[in-house]
Amino acid sequence: MKQILLILLLFLHFSVSAQVFVETESVKIDTFPNVDEIVVSSKCFTDSNFLKDNYLDKYYGIGIYASQGIALGNYAQNFTSPFSLGFTGRLGINRWIALANFGLNFGLTKQKLSFENSNNWSKRAFLMGIDLDVNTGYKVFQNLYLFRNYDHNISLFPLVGIGFSWFTPFMGGGNKLNDYVAFIPYYKLGLNTSYFLDDQQHISLELGVKLPLIKHKYYEYFDGIMPYIKISFEFEELFEK
Repeated sequence: MKQILLILLLFLHFSVSAQVFVETESVKIDTFPNVDEIVVSSKCFTDSNFLKDNYLDKYYGIGIYASQGIALGNYAQNFTSPFSLGFTGRLGINRWIALANFGLNFGLTKQKLSFENSNNWSKRAFLMGIDLDVNTGYKVFQNLYLFRNYDHNISLFPLVGIGFSWFTPFMGGGNKLNDYVAFIPYYKLGLNTSYFLDDQQHISLELGVKLPLIKHKYYEYFDGIMPYIKISFEFEELFEK
C-alpha cells in the first residue's frame, strides 16, 4: 500500500512540474519578436534585391541653406570671410546623389583694392554677389534599417564639385556701373551627413574646402583655399515607381 501511495505522489509531482515547464515555455515564446520583423531585419543586410525594391529609391529634394566660409591666404588679407544664404536641391538614385546650390554671397573688403580701367574698391566696401556650384556624391554609410519606413535615418557621403563666385561692391565702392566684377571659379571637396527628422524632412551638415580653379589677372587678390561649413534644411520626396 505504501508503495502505491509513493508511486501516486511521484506521478503527481512530475505532472505539476511538467505543466509549469510548458506554461513557462509558452510565456517565453509569446515574448519573441514578430517573425515578419525578424525576416525584414535580416533581409535589410543580406538581400540586395530587397534593399533595392524597398529602401533604395529614386528621389528628389529641395531646401534652404546657410554657409560660412573661412578665408585663408591672400583672400584673408583682402576680404572678410564670406557668408552665404541660398537654395539647395538634390537628385538621388540609390546611393548616388547629385547636388546643386545657388545663393547670395556677402562680405567686406579689408583694404583698398585697385583695378585697371575700373573704379577702386574702397576699404570696408560691402560686397554682394552670387555663388553657384554643382556636386556629386556617393553614400558610403546609411542606416538602412531605419531608412524611409522608420524615423531618424542617418546618411554620410563624400562629394566633389565645381562652381564659381561672382561679386562686386554693393555699397561704398564708387560708381557700381564701372566697378570691377570678381569672377572666381573653384572646385570643392566635402563631406555631408544628413539626419532625417521624419520620412521627408532632414537636416544636413556639410564640411569642405573650396580651391581656386584657374589663375586670372587679379588672382593675387583672391588666392587662397576656402574651408567652409554649410547647414541646410531639406524636404525630400520619392519619385513614383
